[in-house]
Amino acid sequence: MDDVNIQDGLGRVRRTRGPTRARDVWSLHEDEKIVKSFLLPKESHDWVLKSVNRKWKEYRAKLKADWKHDERVGESLSSYATSHIEAQVLAELLGLERYGRVRGYGVGVTPTQLSAVGMYTRNAGEGSSNAEVSRLRATIEDMKDHHQAELAELKQNQQTLQYQLEHISSMLQRYLPPQIPDTSTVRRDGDGAESGP
Repeated sequence: MDDVNIQDGLGRVRRTRGPTRARDVWSLHEDEKIVKSFLLPKESHDWVLKSVNRKWKEYRAKLKADWKHDERVGESLSSYATSHIEAQVLAELLGLERYGRVRGYGVGVTPTQLSAVGMYTRNAGEGSSNAEVSRLRATIEDMKDHHQAELAELKQNQQTLQYQLEHISSMLQRYLPPQIPDTSTVRRDGDGAESGP
């Protein structure tokens, strides 16, 4: 026989005896819940927490991967649909494409000329990307040099402050009188009497 503890919304617990059936669970009131406690050996506590933590991380990673996959599929479908709609609109407005002509660029522009322009702009873009990378590398080097200079200055300041602290400490030791012990409560002649100030 299993004892089942049922807790209501106010925190009161009632105990029922006998096997727990699905219909018993479904017939609980809305604010009631079954309270079950598990007794685990103390040695297994860390292992249980690590296992639950690992499973939770795996579950979160799976949810995130599923969400990212759904998002990518939705984006690719929407971008495909958008480009397809744009092509249909252009075909209706400008008519069907004809061999040797490029729609939307005016009279006399051929696909070969357009591909040459595309290659030129692509190469120019790569050149500007290389220039950008070089500029960023130079900036990083400048920042490293500046950081090294600041670090050296901070070390120098630390050494100066350490020297000043040692100097002040030696001055205090030299000019302050040594501590004189308080003899007002010292016992005299073993009689147990203490003198006051």
